[in-house]
Amino acid sequence: MKKRYDILNWEINEKENIEDILKEEVHNVLFNKMVNKFKFMELLKYIPQDKAFHSEKDVFTHTKMVCEETFKDINEMNIEDKKSRYLSSFFHDLGKLRTTEIDLWDQDETILYFEKIVDNDKRYQLFINEINNQKKIKIMNVLDLIDEGYQREGLDVIIEFMNEHLVEKIKIKNNLVFKMNGKIKSPHHSLVGAQDSRYLLMKLGEDFNVRENIVNLIKNHQKPFFLLSQSENELILKEKVNALQDRVDLDYLFPLALNDLKGRHVEKKESLEKIISDVELLMYEKNDLLENKVVHHKKKTNIMIVLSGLPCVGKDSWIKEWKNQQYDLEYLRQYIEIDEYLENILNKKLKEKDVKILSFDDSKKIFSKNENGFDLNDKLRGQSTQKVYQDAKKFLAEQNLCIWNATNIDKLSRKKIIDLCDDYDCEPIILYFERPLDDILRDNNKRNKTIDNEKIKRMALTIDIPQKNETRYVNYVIEKNKKNLNMYIKKRY
Repeated sequence: MKKRYDILNWEINEKENIEDILKEEVHNVLFNKMVNKFKFMELLKYIPQDKAFHSEKDVFTHTKMVCEETFKDINEMNIEDKKSRYLSSFFHDLGKLRTTEIDLWDQDETILYFEKIVDNDKRYQLFINEINNQKKIKIMNVLDLIDEGYQREGLDVIIEFMNEHLVEKIKIKNNLVFKMNGKIKSPHHSLVGAQDSRYLLMKLGEDFNVRENIVNLIKNHQKPFFLLSQSENELILKEKVNALQDRVDLDYLFPLALNDLKGRHVEKKESLEKIISDVELLMYEKNDLLENKVVHHKKKTNIMIVLSGLPCVGKDSWIKEWKNQQYDLEYLRQYIEIDEYLENILNKKLKEKDVKILSFDDSKKIFSKNENGFDLNDKLRGQSTQKVYQDAKKFLAEQNLCIWNATNIDKLSRKKIIDLCDDYDCEPIILYFERPLDDILRDNNKRNKTIDNEKIKRMALTIDIPQKNETRYVNYVIEKNKKNLNMYIKKRY
């Protein structure tokens, strides 16, 4: 069944241009145009929230309130800052579409308690019928219910009923006490929202630096609230603030957190005002908490270039071209920022013109009867992967300059390679490649595909782009000119 909350099914209105929308001087007009561009945002109207933190009821209403607060701040900003500030507010709770759940079920049997239940309430009967059809399920995903039939007659009144009557209560039956949460929660919604937003902005071809700023803001938008719990211990607070600064621009993050607080209603207004005051204080004092860190790096004797990027972004072509250029250092400078320390190592290593390539795809072909490595079972796939790591250890022990040619689009896979480099006195350099997603999918259709476009889209949705704090050298090769496929723009951020 096609699920409406599957991001790959979401449509974007290409007629509306974000830059033009942000020129609107009346927020209601601006916000409505944004929703018209991203129609799926209307689904947030059906996502309930915990009343203790959001008595404004649904996520859509909260989002509009946060955007309204942000709108007050951005009038005099340039377009890049406007986009970063407004889109991070607009999408900050987008992840709640895919993560919102309501705890309803007891471990052994279905027992529900609604405040002021009226048995003949049709909304109640509709809701209970659905519950009875899912007795073994303990967690209800709100959008699952919508897509399983609640989008038909009665959706609005059912959501309204849930918001009105779902409360935490104790119900006694046969002298046994069952505690039903009835709590609404959205676990990991910041991370999921960041992934979804990156995918959407990637489809739109948004500038890499602006996009990643928005993504990191959404991923970390709750962090300032957690910092408040450390505020009594200045040393811990300093440590946390400095660690956060490595991941996200605090000059953007604190205003987002502040507007997230202002754009809501809560049962205890005094409590909210206190939190707002504390976040404001933290925002103004953050510069006093930040330290100019001097990092002393151990000098290494070798280099490993760790490629990263989706399939069909040009990693193989880049290796082939560098080889054709006789592993020329000047060619490498076009893609990697080379300081004196790296240049000294590279001058020694490149004299030999012997660069070792580590590739999972090449390893699979050794174990496969199929030239593309399609036919490997789990055992052979594991053996082919193990061979790459064994080769890596051998080459590093022999002090060979290496290129690790793989997608490496999750942080854990990169960390494993970085740790391996540390064991062999080798300096890892991450080189991330990116092209417009539409170009990737188009070119992938033309080649003898080892992976289909649907999987590439899923990879783009969950990609974990290398961050500048992962290792000493992180470089980005961003192609942003769709007409000239050979035009690469090197950026650091």
